[in-house]
Order: sequence, then C-alpha cells, then structure tokens
Amino acid sequence: MSNNKWIRQKDQQDTTKGNPLSKRAACRLHTATGGFMMKSLQEFKAKRMKDPAFAKAYAESEPEINIIRAIVEARNRQNLTQKELAEKTGIAQTEISRIESGARNPSLKILQRLADGMGMVLKVSFEPKREIHA
Repeated sequence: MSNNKWIRQKDQQDTTKGNPLSKRAACRLHTATGGFMMKSLQEFKAKRMKDPAFAKAYAESEPEINIIRAIVEARNRQNLTQKELAEKTGIAQTEISRIESGARNPSLKILQRLADGMGMVLKVSFEPKREIHA
C-alpha cells in the first residue's frame, strides 16, 4: 500500500463487530486522491460524533479511555518505562502494555498496585453524567 492511498489502516479482524470504536475495527483515512483527509483529530471526532451509533459507543468507552489515559500520563510524568513500572509493581511488562493499549481491563487490585508502584494514591469517584460534545 502506498502512502498516497492510505494514511493509516488498522487490523480489520474485528472481534467486537459493530463497535465503531473497536481497536481492531478497520480505520482508513484516505488522502485527497482516495477519499477524505481531516486536518485534526478534533475535526475527525466532531464529524464522527454526528453519527448516533458512534456517539453512543464513544460515551460507553469513555471511562475505559480515561483510565488508560490516567495510567499512561502518570507513568510518563514520572519518566518510567513500562519495564521500570513492571519491576516496581511485580506486574509483567506485557500486562502493563495490554492495559495501556486497551486490550485488557485492569481490576481495582491491579490499579492499586500500579498506583503504589508510582508512589500515588488511587482515587475513584462517581460524578454526574455530562453531555458529550465533539
């Protein structure tokens, strides 16, 4: 596949059929010669959020995405590699990678071990729902 035709293509073997946010779902962004090109991720999200199925899937995935983002940002703020965090927590580096990629959902026990390994406190909260905006 040439760079002209495809900017990005993900694995098309989707095990969660029908989920527009699935990590394995086909995701093709075409150049001007083959389709469309977005100027930014925000524009892409705004366009996709007009689709009710996408907006629903996005809202359902948001808590998982927030957990992943929090783990990665905390680890990066401390300049820790996944391997270094694995050594501090006793969690395999491959498992940390799976958690950060969204392939695995961590238990509260695992989240606590990650927090302890980074010298942090795990905080879970329940907040009122808010409207999703692109």
